[in-house]
Amino acid sequence: MTADLHLHHVYGIRNDLSSILFFVDEASVVYPAGSNIILHNFQNNSQKFIPLSENGNSLTAMAVARGQFLAYAERTDPYGAIMVYDLAALRKKRTMITNEVASDKYIALDFADSGKQIIGVGGPPEYNLIYWWWEKTRILGAAKVGQEVRHVRVCPKDANRVAVCGPSIVRVFRLEDSQLRPEPKGGAKVNEYFDFVAMAWVNELRMLLGTSQGQIIIWEDGSLIADVLDPAATLSLHAMKLFRKQDAAIAIDNILVHSNGFICTGGAGTLKNFEIAADGGYIFHKDMKILIEDKTLEYGILDEQQILDMTLSPAGDVVAVATDKRQIFSAKLKELKRTKEDYYKMKPLFYFLHYNRVHCVDICVRKPLIVTCAADRTIRIWNFFNRDCEIWKKFPEEPHSVAIHPNGFYLLSGFTDKLKMMHILHDDIKTVRDVPIRGCREVKFAQGGHLFAAANGAIIQIYTTIQFDNTMNLKGHTSRIRCILWSHDDTRIFSSSQDGSLFEWDLLHGEIIHEVTLRGSIFISLAAAPDGETVYGITSDGTLKEITNGTFSRDIKSPLGVLTSVNLSHAGHCLIFGTTEGKLLTLAFPLLTELSRLGISLSNYYHYHQ
Repeated sequence: MTADLHLHHVYGIRNDLSSILFFVDEASVVYPAGSNIILHNFQNNSQKFIPLSENGNSLTAMAVARGQFLAYAERTDPYGAIMVYDLAALRKKRTMITNEVASDKYIALDFADSGKQIIGVGGPPEYNLIYWWWEKTRILGAAKVGQEVRHVRVCPKDANRVAVCGPSIVRVFRLEDSQLRPEPKGGAKVNEYFDFVAMAWVNELRMLLGTSQGQIIIWEDGSLIADVLDPAATLSLHAMKLFRKQDAAIAIDNILVHSNGFICTGGAGTLKNFEIAADGGYIFHKDMKILIEDKTLEYGILDEQQILDMTLSPAGDVVAVATDKRQIFSAKLKELKRTKEDYYKMKPLFYFLHYNRVHCVDICVRKPLIVTCAADRTIRIWNFFNRDCEIWKKFPEEPHSVAIHPNGFYLLSGFTDKLKMMHILHDDIKTVRDVPIRGCREVKFAQGGHLFAAANGAIIQIYTTIQFDNTMNLKGHTSRIRCILWSHDDTRIFSSSQDGSLFEWDLLHGEIIHEVTLRGSIFISLAAAPDGETVYGITSDGTLKEITNGTFSRDIKSPLGVLTSVNLSHAGHCLIFGTTEGKLLTLAFPLLTELSRLGISLSNYYHYHQ
């Protein structure tokens, strides 16, 4: 029997691109996560997936046209490629490659308002502009910028005009005679002081430009009409100098134009909303802030988030933002005037995500629950049936390990000073008992849940789950325990340590039944066969070793990547492997002589919730 793996849900979002979040419709957003682009319906938490190329590390830019088409660029040798997808059918429409880009990547993309044309900016050193009519896979025009470009925007009122900005540059090009030509008035005179990090068209004659020095500059018909270096500048049509805090500039790295004005970033976790004044200028209206509180209020307000990208819903009444801590928040613009507070508190668009390395994952046997702990000092419980985060809690210190009881009501987590038993409540995770084990990095409940095994340095301690009696201490390893694995009948334990040893323990007598030792390598992952006599181990060099009754019976090298982890399905029909390339591989069980790839899903980004 074989098994095919299908991606069900992804808990995470990437934050390594300049544009990572786009509305598709009033209920869906699209963003990258691992080696897929996710189409996420935030009303029912369903997801659809667009797979990227191998590993997904080659993604360099994204753009969306009117919720209908998605364009993304990938780094390819020798020239970067742009792919266009139909978001309704989830089908690739075109792949566009040209040597005129003179680079292996595109660093920015933007659609024309009609969705029929797309502009791309190639990478250094030339930063070439390539304007595509993507339906015909035809280049409409090209131009060499010749200096660093951060953003490119097509004028929404005139698809023949394209603007770029970057350090000491803002320039407008016009499509004429199959060429992109700089407009005579399009290159505003700027000096080295200006470092443009954001731009947005207001109409065919005006743009708003954000700088890393904390200014919003009005570009109008080829001129920078705002005197941003004037200390007396005010919030008017002719001069805007914004958001100075203790004489340190706050970069205006995102600007979003809406029907009544514009929104821009204004510091960590803050958006500032400006409305159009009667004289055509802009009046500051209200701040929108991201403030996250722990559900129990036990540890107060969490850190503010740095906003990386923002997008406006098709109806123009909801703004969503993505942050450096891999969260997505939203604000309803109509509610800004209703609130009596000095600021509007933004709400999460859907569940909260991990934003740092995940240390440990465990799955509940009797409920559709997954528990994770991470370097962001949180423990989160995910329901993979309704695709939601049911409970999360932030702790004063970092949890190093976690295990969930088979009944789904309790969990164990190892901290620096002790191992904690916690009760999973409706809206909280509450500590009910402390176990004096410091720095526990490996803990496992027995299959029946009546016992648990915890690593205490080089010793494995066995406790009863109800009375917390320390019934047995398994001594034999000479280095820190790396893996603990219960047999299917809970009469044996397999363990590996940093000294390269693997022991099989008899829990009736607390004795070692079998022992094997590796030279120059260690076991980093274990899986036991249902017969209780055979164990499969992945070594630090990526080799799968089959061990029967304490004897190496087989070594298998995977041709599909270096193995990092192994597990056996509950039905016992297939082994599942993880690799350093972020793939999941399945192998029919019992084993044959060769590894074969039957299904691939997930990437290391998903494992680490990045």
